[in-house]
Amino acid sequence: MDDLESLVVTEQEVLKILRDLRNRENLKLDAAREYAQQLRHNSEPGTDESKRAENIFRHPINAFHFITHHTKTWEALREGLRDPATRDSLAKIQDLKNSTKFPDDEDRIGTAHAFWRLQATYKFHPKDVFNGRIPNTRPTPPFTAREAFIVGQKQAQDSNFLSALQYLETAVERYHEENVLRPWHGGRLVELLDWLQFAVWHSSRNASRALEISLMIQQLQPTMENLEHNIKTYTDYRANLTEEQRAEVDLPPKEYKETAEDGHYERLCRGELNVAPRVHKHQRCYLEDYKNPVLLLQPIKTEVAHVDPDVFVLHDVFLDSEIKRIRAVSSGVLKRANVISKGTTGQVTSSRISKTAFLADSRDPSIASASSRSGLVSNLDPKNAEPLQVNNYGIGGMYHSHFDFFNDPDGHGLHLIKPDQGDRMATFMVYMTDVEVGGATVFPRINLTIYPEKGSVAFWFNLYRDGVPDIRTLHSGCPVLAGSKWVANKWYHEVEQDKTRLCGLQPDSPQEEVVLL
Repeated sequence: MDDLESLVVTEQEVLKILRDLRNRENLKLDAAREYAQQLRHNSEPGTDESKRAENIFRHPINAFHFITHHTKTWEALREGLRDPATRDSLAKIQDLKNSTKFPDDEDRIGTAHAFWRLQATYKFHPKDVFNGRIPNTRPTPPFTAREAFIVGQKQAQDSNFLSALQYLETAVERYHEENVLRPWHGGRLVELLDWLQFAVWHSSRNASRALEISLMIQQLQPTMENLEHNIKTYTDYRANLTEEQRAEVDLPPKEYKETAEDGHYERLCRGELNVAPRVHKHQRCYLEDYKNPVLLLQPIKTEVAHVDPDVFVLHDVFLDSEIKRIRAVSSGVLKRANVISKGTTGQVTSSRISKTAFLADSRDPSIASASSRSGLVSNLDPKNAEPLQVNNYGIGGMYHSHFDFFNDPDGHGLHLIKPDQGDRMATFMVYMTDVEVGGATVFPRINLTIYPEKGSVAFWFNLYRDGVPDIRTLHSGCPVLAGSKWVANKWYHEVEQDKTRLCGLQPDSPQEEVVLL
């Protein structure tokens, strides 16, 4: 999402080049006209650059249009413009692409995959996506045939066949509606039909429908690889069925159910679960100053979100101007986030979809100020805390359930505990944006959901006072449905924190197995 925001300005330069090119080569460049038309649609003339960026990146469908446009549509355009008269214009555009982070195929595949994650978590139908009508978000332009094919193909590859079928059927319909006489790159009608028969067969074993589609492919491209094998497979399958069995498998596919995956985590992300009654009665708000003179005039607005374990939401901790500066400093240095694995400092995995950067206090006064503020409002010493970690979550961005402490039950992070620092005792999470839909922080073992609120902080202790990890602090970042989620984390380690968080005279960690919700 950070890359897309910065890309909007460069997009306008591309648009200008293409407009000039269109004026010079009006009769030859139908592809350039189509590309420029899509650029005008994305840029929404009459709005300033920040508004254009917001309109694009804050909604998953708009962002997907944008990414597809700069990958597949650009490839098709480039092939159509291989002409000496257009060489200079292509070189100018390529220079812009070389100097700016444009989306690539990995981004396109990732966003296509994200739609399944969003469907599974927030329970909406594929037709809501390809019609641009996702619940609780503003309407957007519908998918083109190419875009519906990209998402359907990815979902079929991931074995989500019934959902893939919805997208691929729509792609075929829109292919004909759009009257696409020339093949669009990566999505010719034959390829589209091939994936459709694949999804039909694996979603319902409807051999008649799969055979019908395969025979259509045979008319268009008789020499296609595996075509004869597919036709024989479907024909033999039907021949071995009784009339009753044939009638059953030839029925239309079952109505798509919103999701086959609807567990505890998904319900928390949708805000459908509440904390236990024993916890609810202790939830309250108060002003906290820790008897610190600095906080007397502006005490901390503290909300007790949960007790035992104690989880707090601290309101109005950071100003918009401070957040803007922190985001500006981190922009350009964000990299794909890692997850700690045994014996390593981290590796890229699908369980964490975000970009991140660790920023030392020396990098910018805004970072040093944020670190100092975190110590003040948490009543902890920032000298033994990790550098500020900034995270940006985009389309479907999420982080599966995990612990923040290193002494995890599987021992993956033990090698990261340094004797002079200790384990991660507390988490200080700054929400740097409001998120339009989704993106909540949830604690599955205590039924707690915290929604992002710009300038607020979620704060909790990961360890008991005797240093034993509190497994009840297992938490997740829910997928972002609409908007862009920015958070900054400050992790406080155990050593030298005993001045404000006193060690107990007796162990306070449970001596028996913890009973979880």
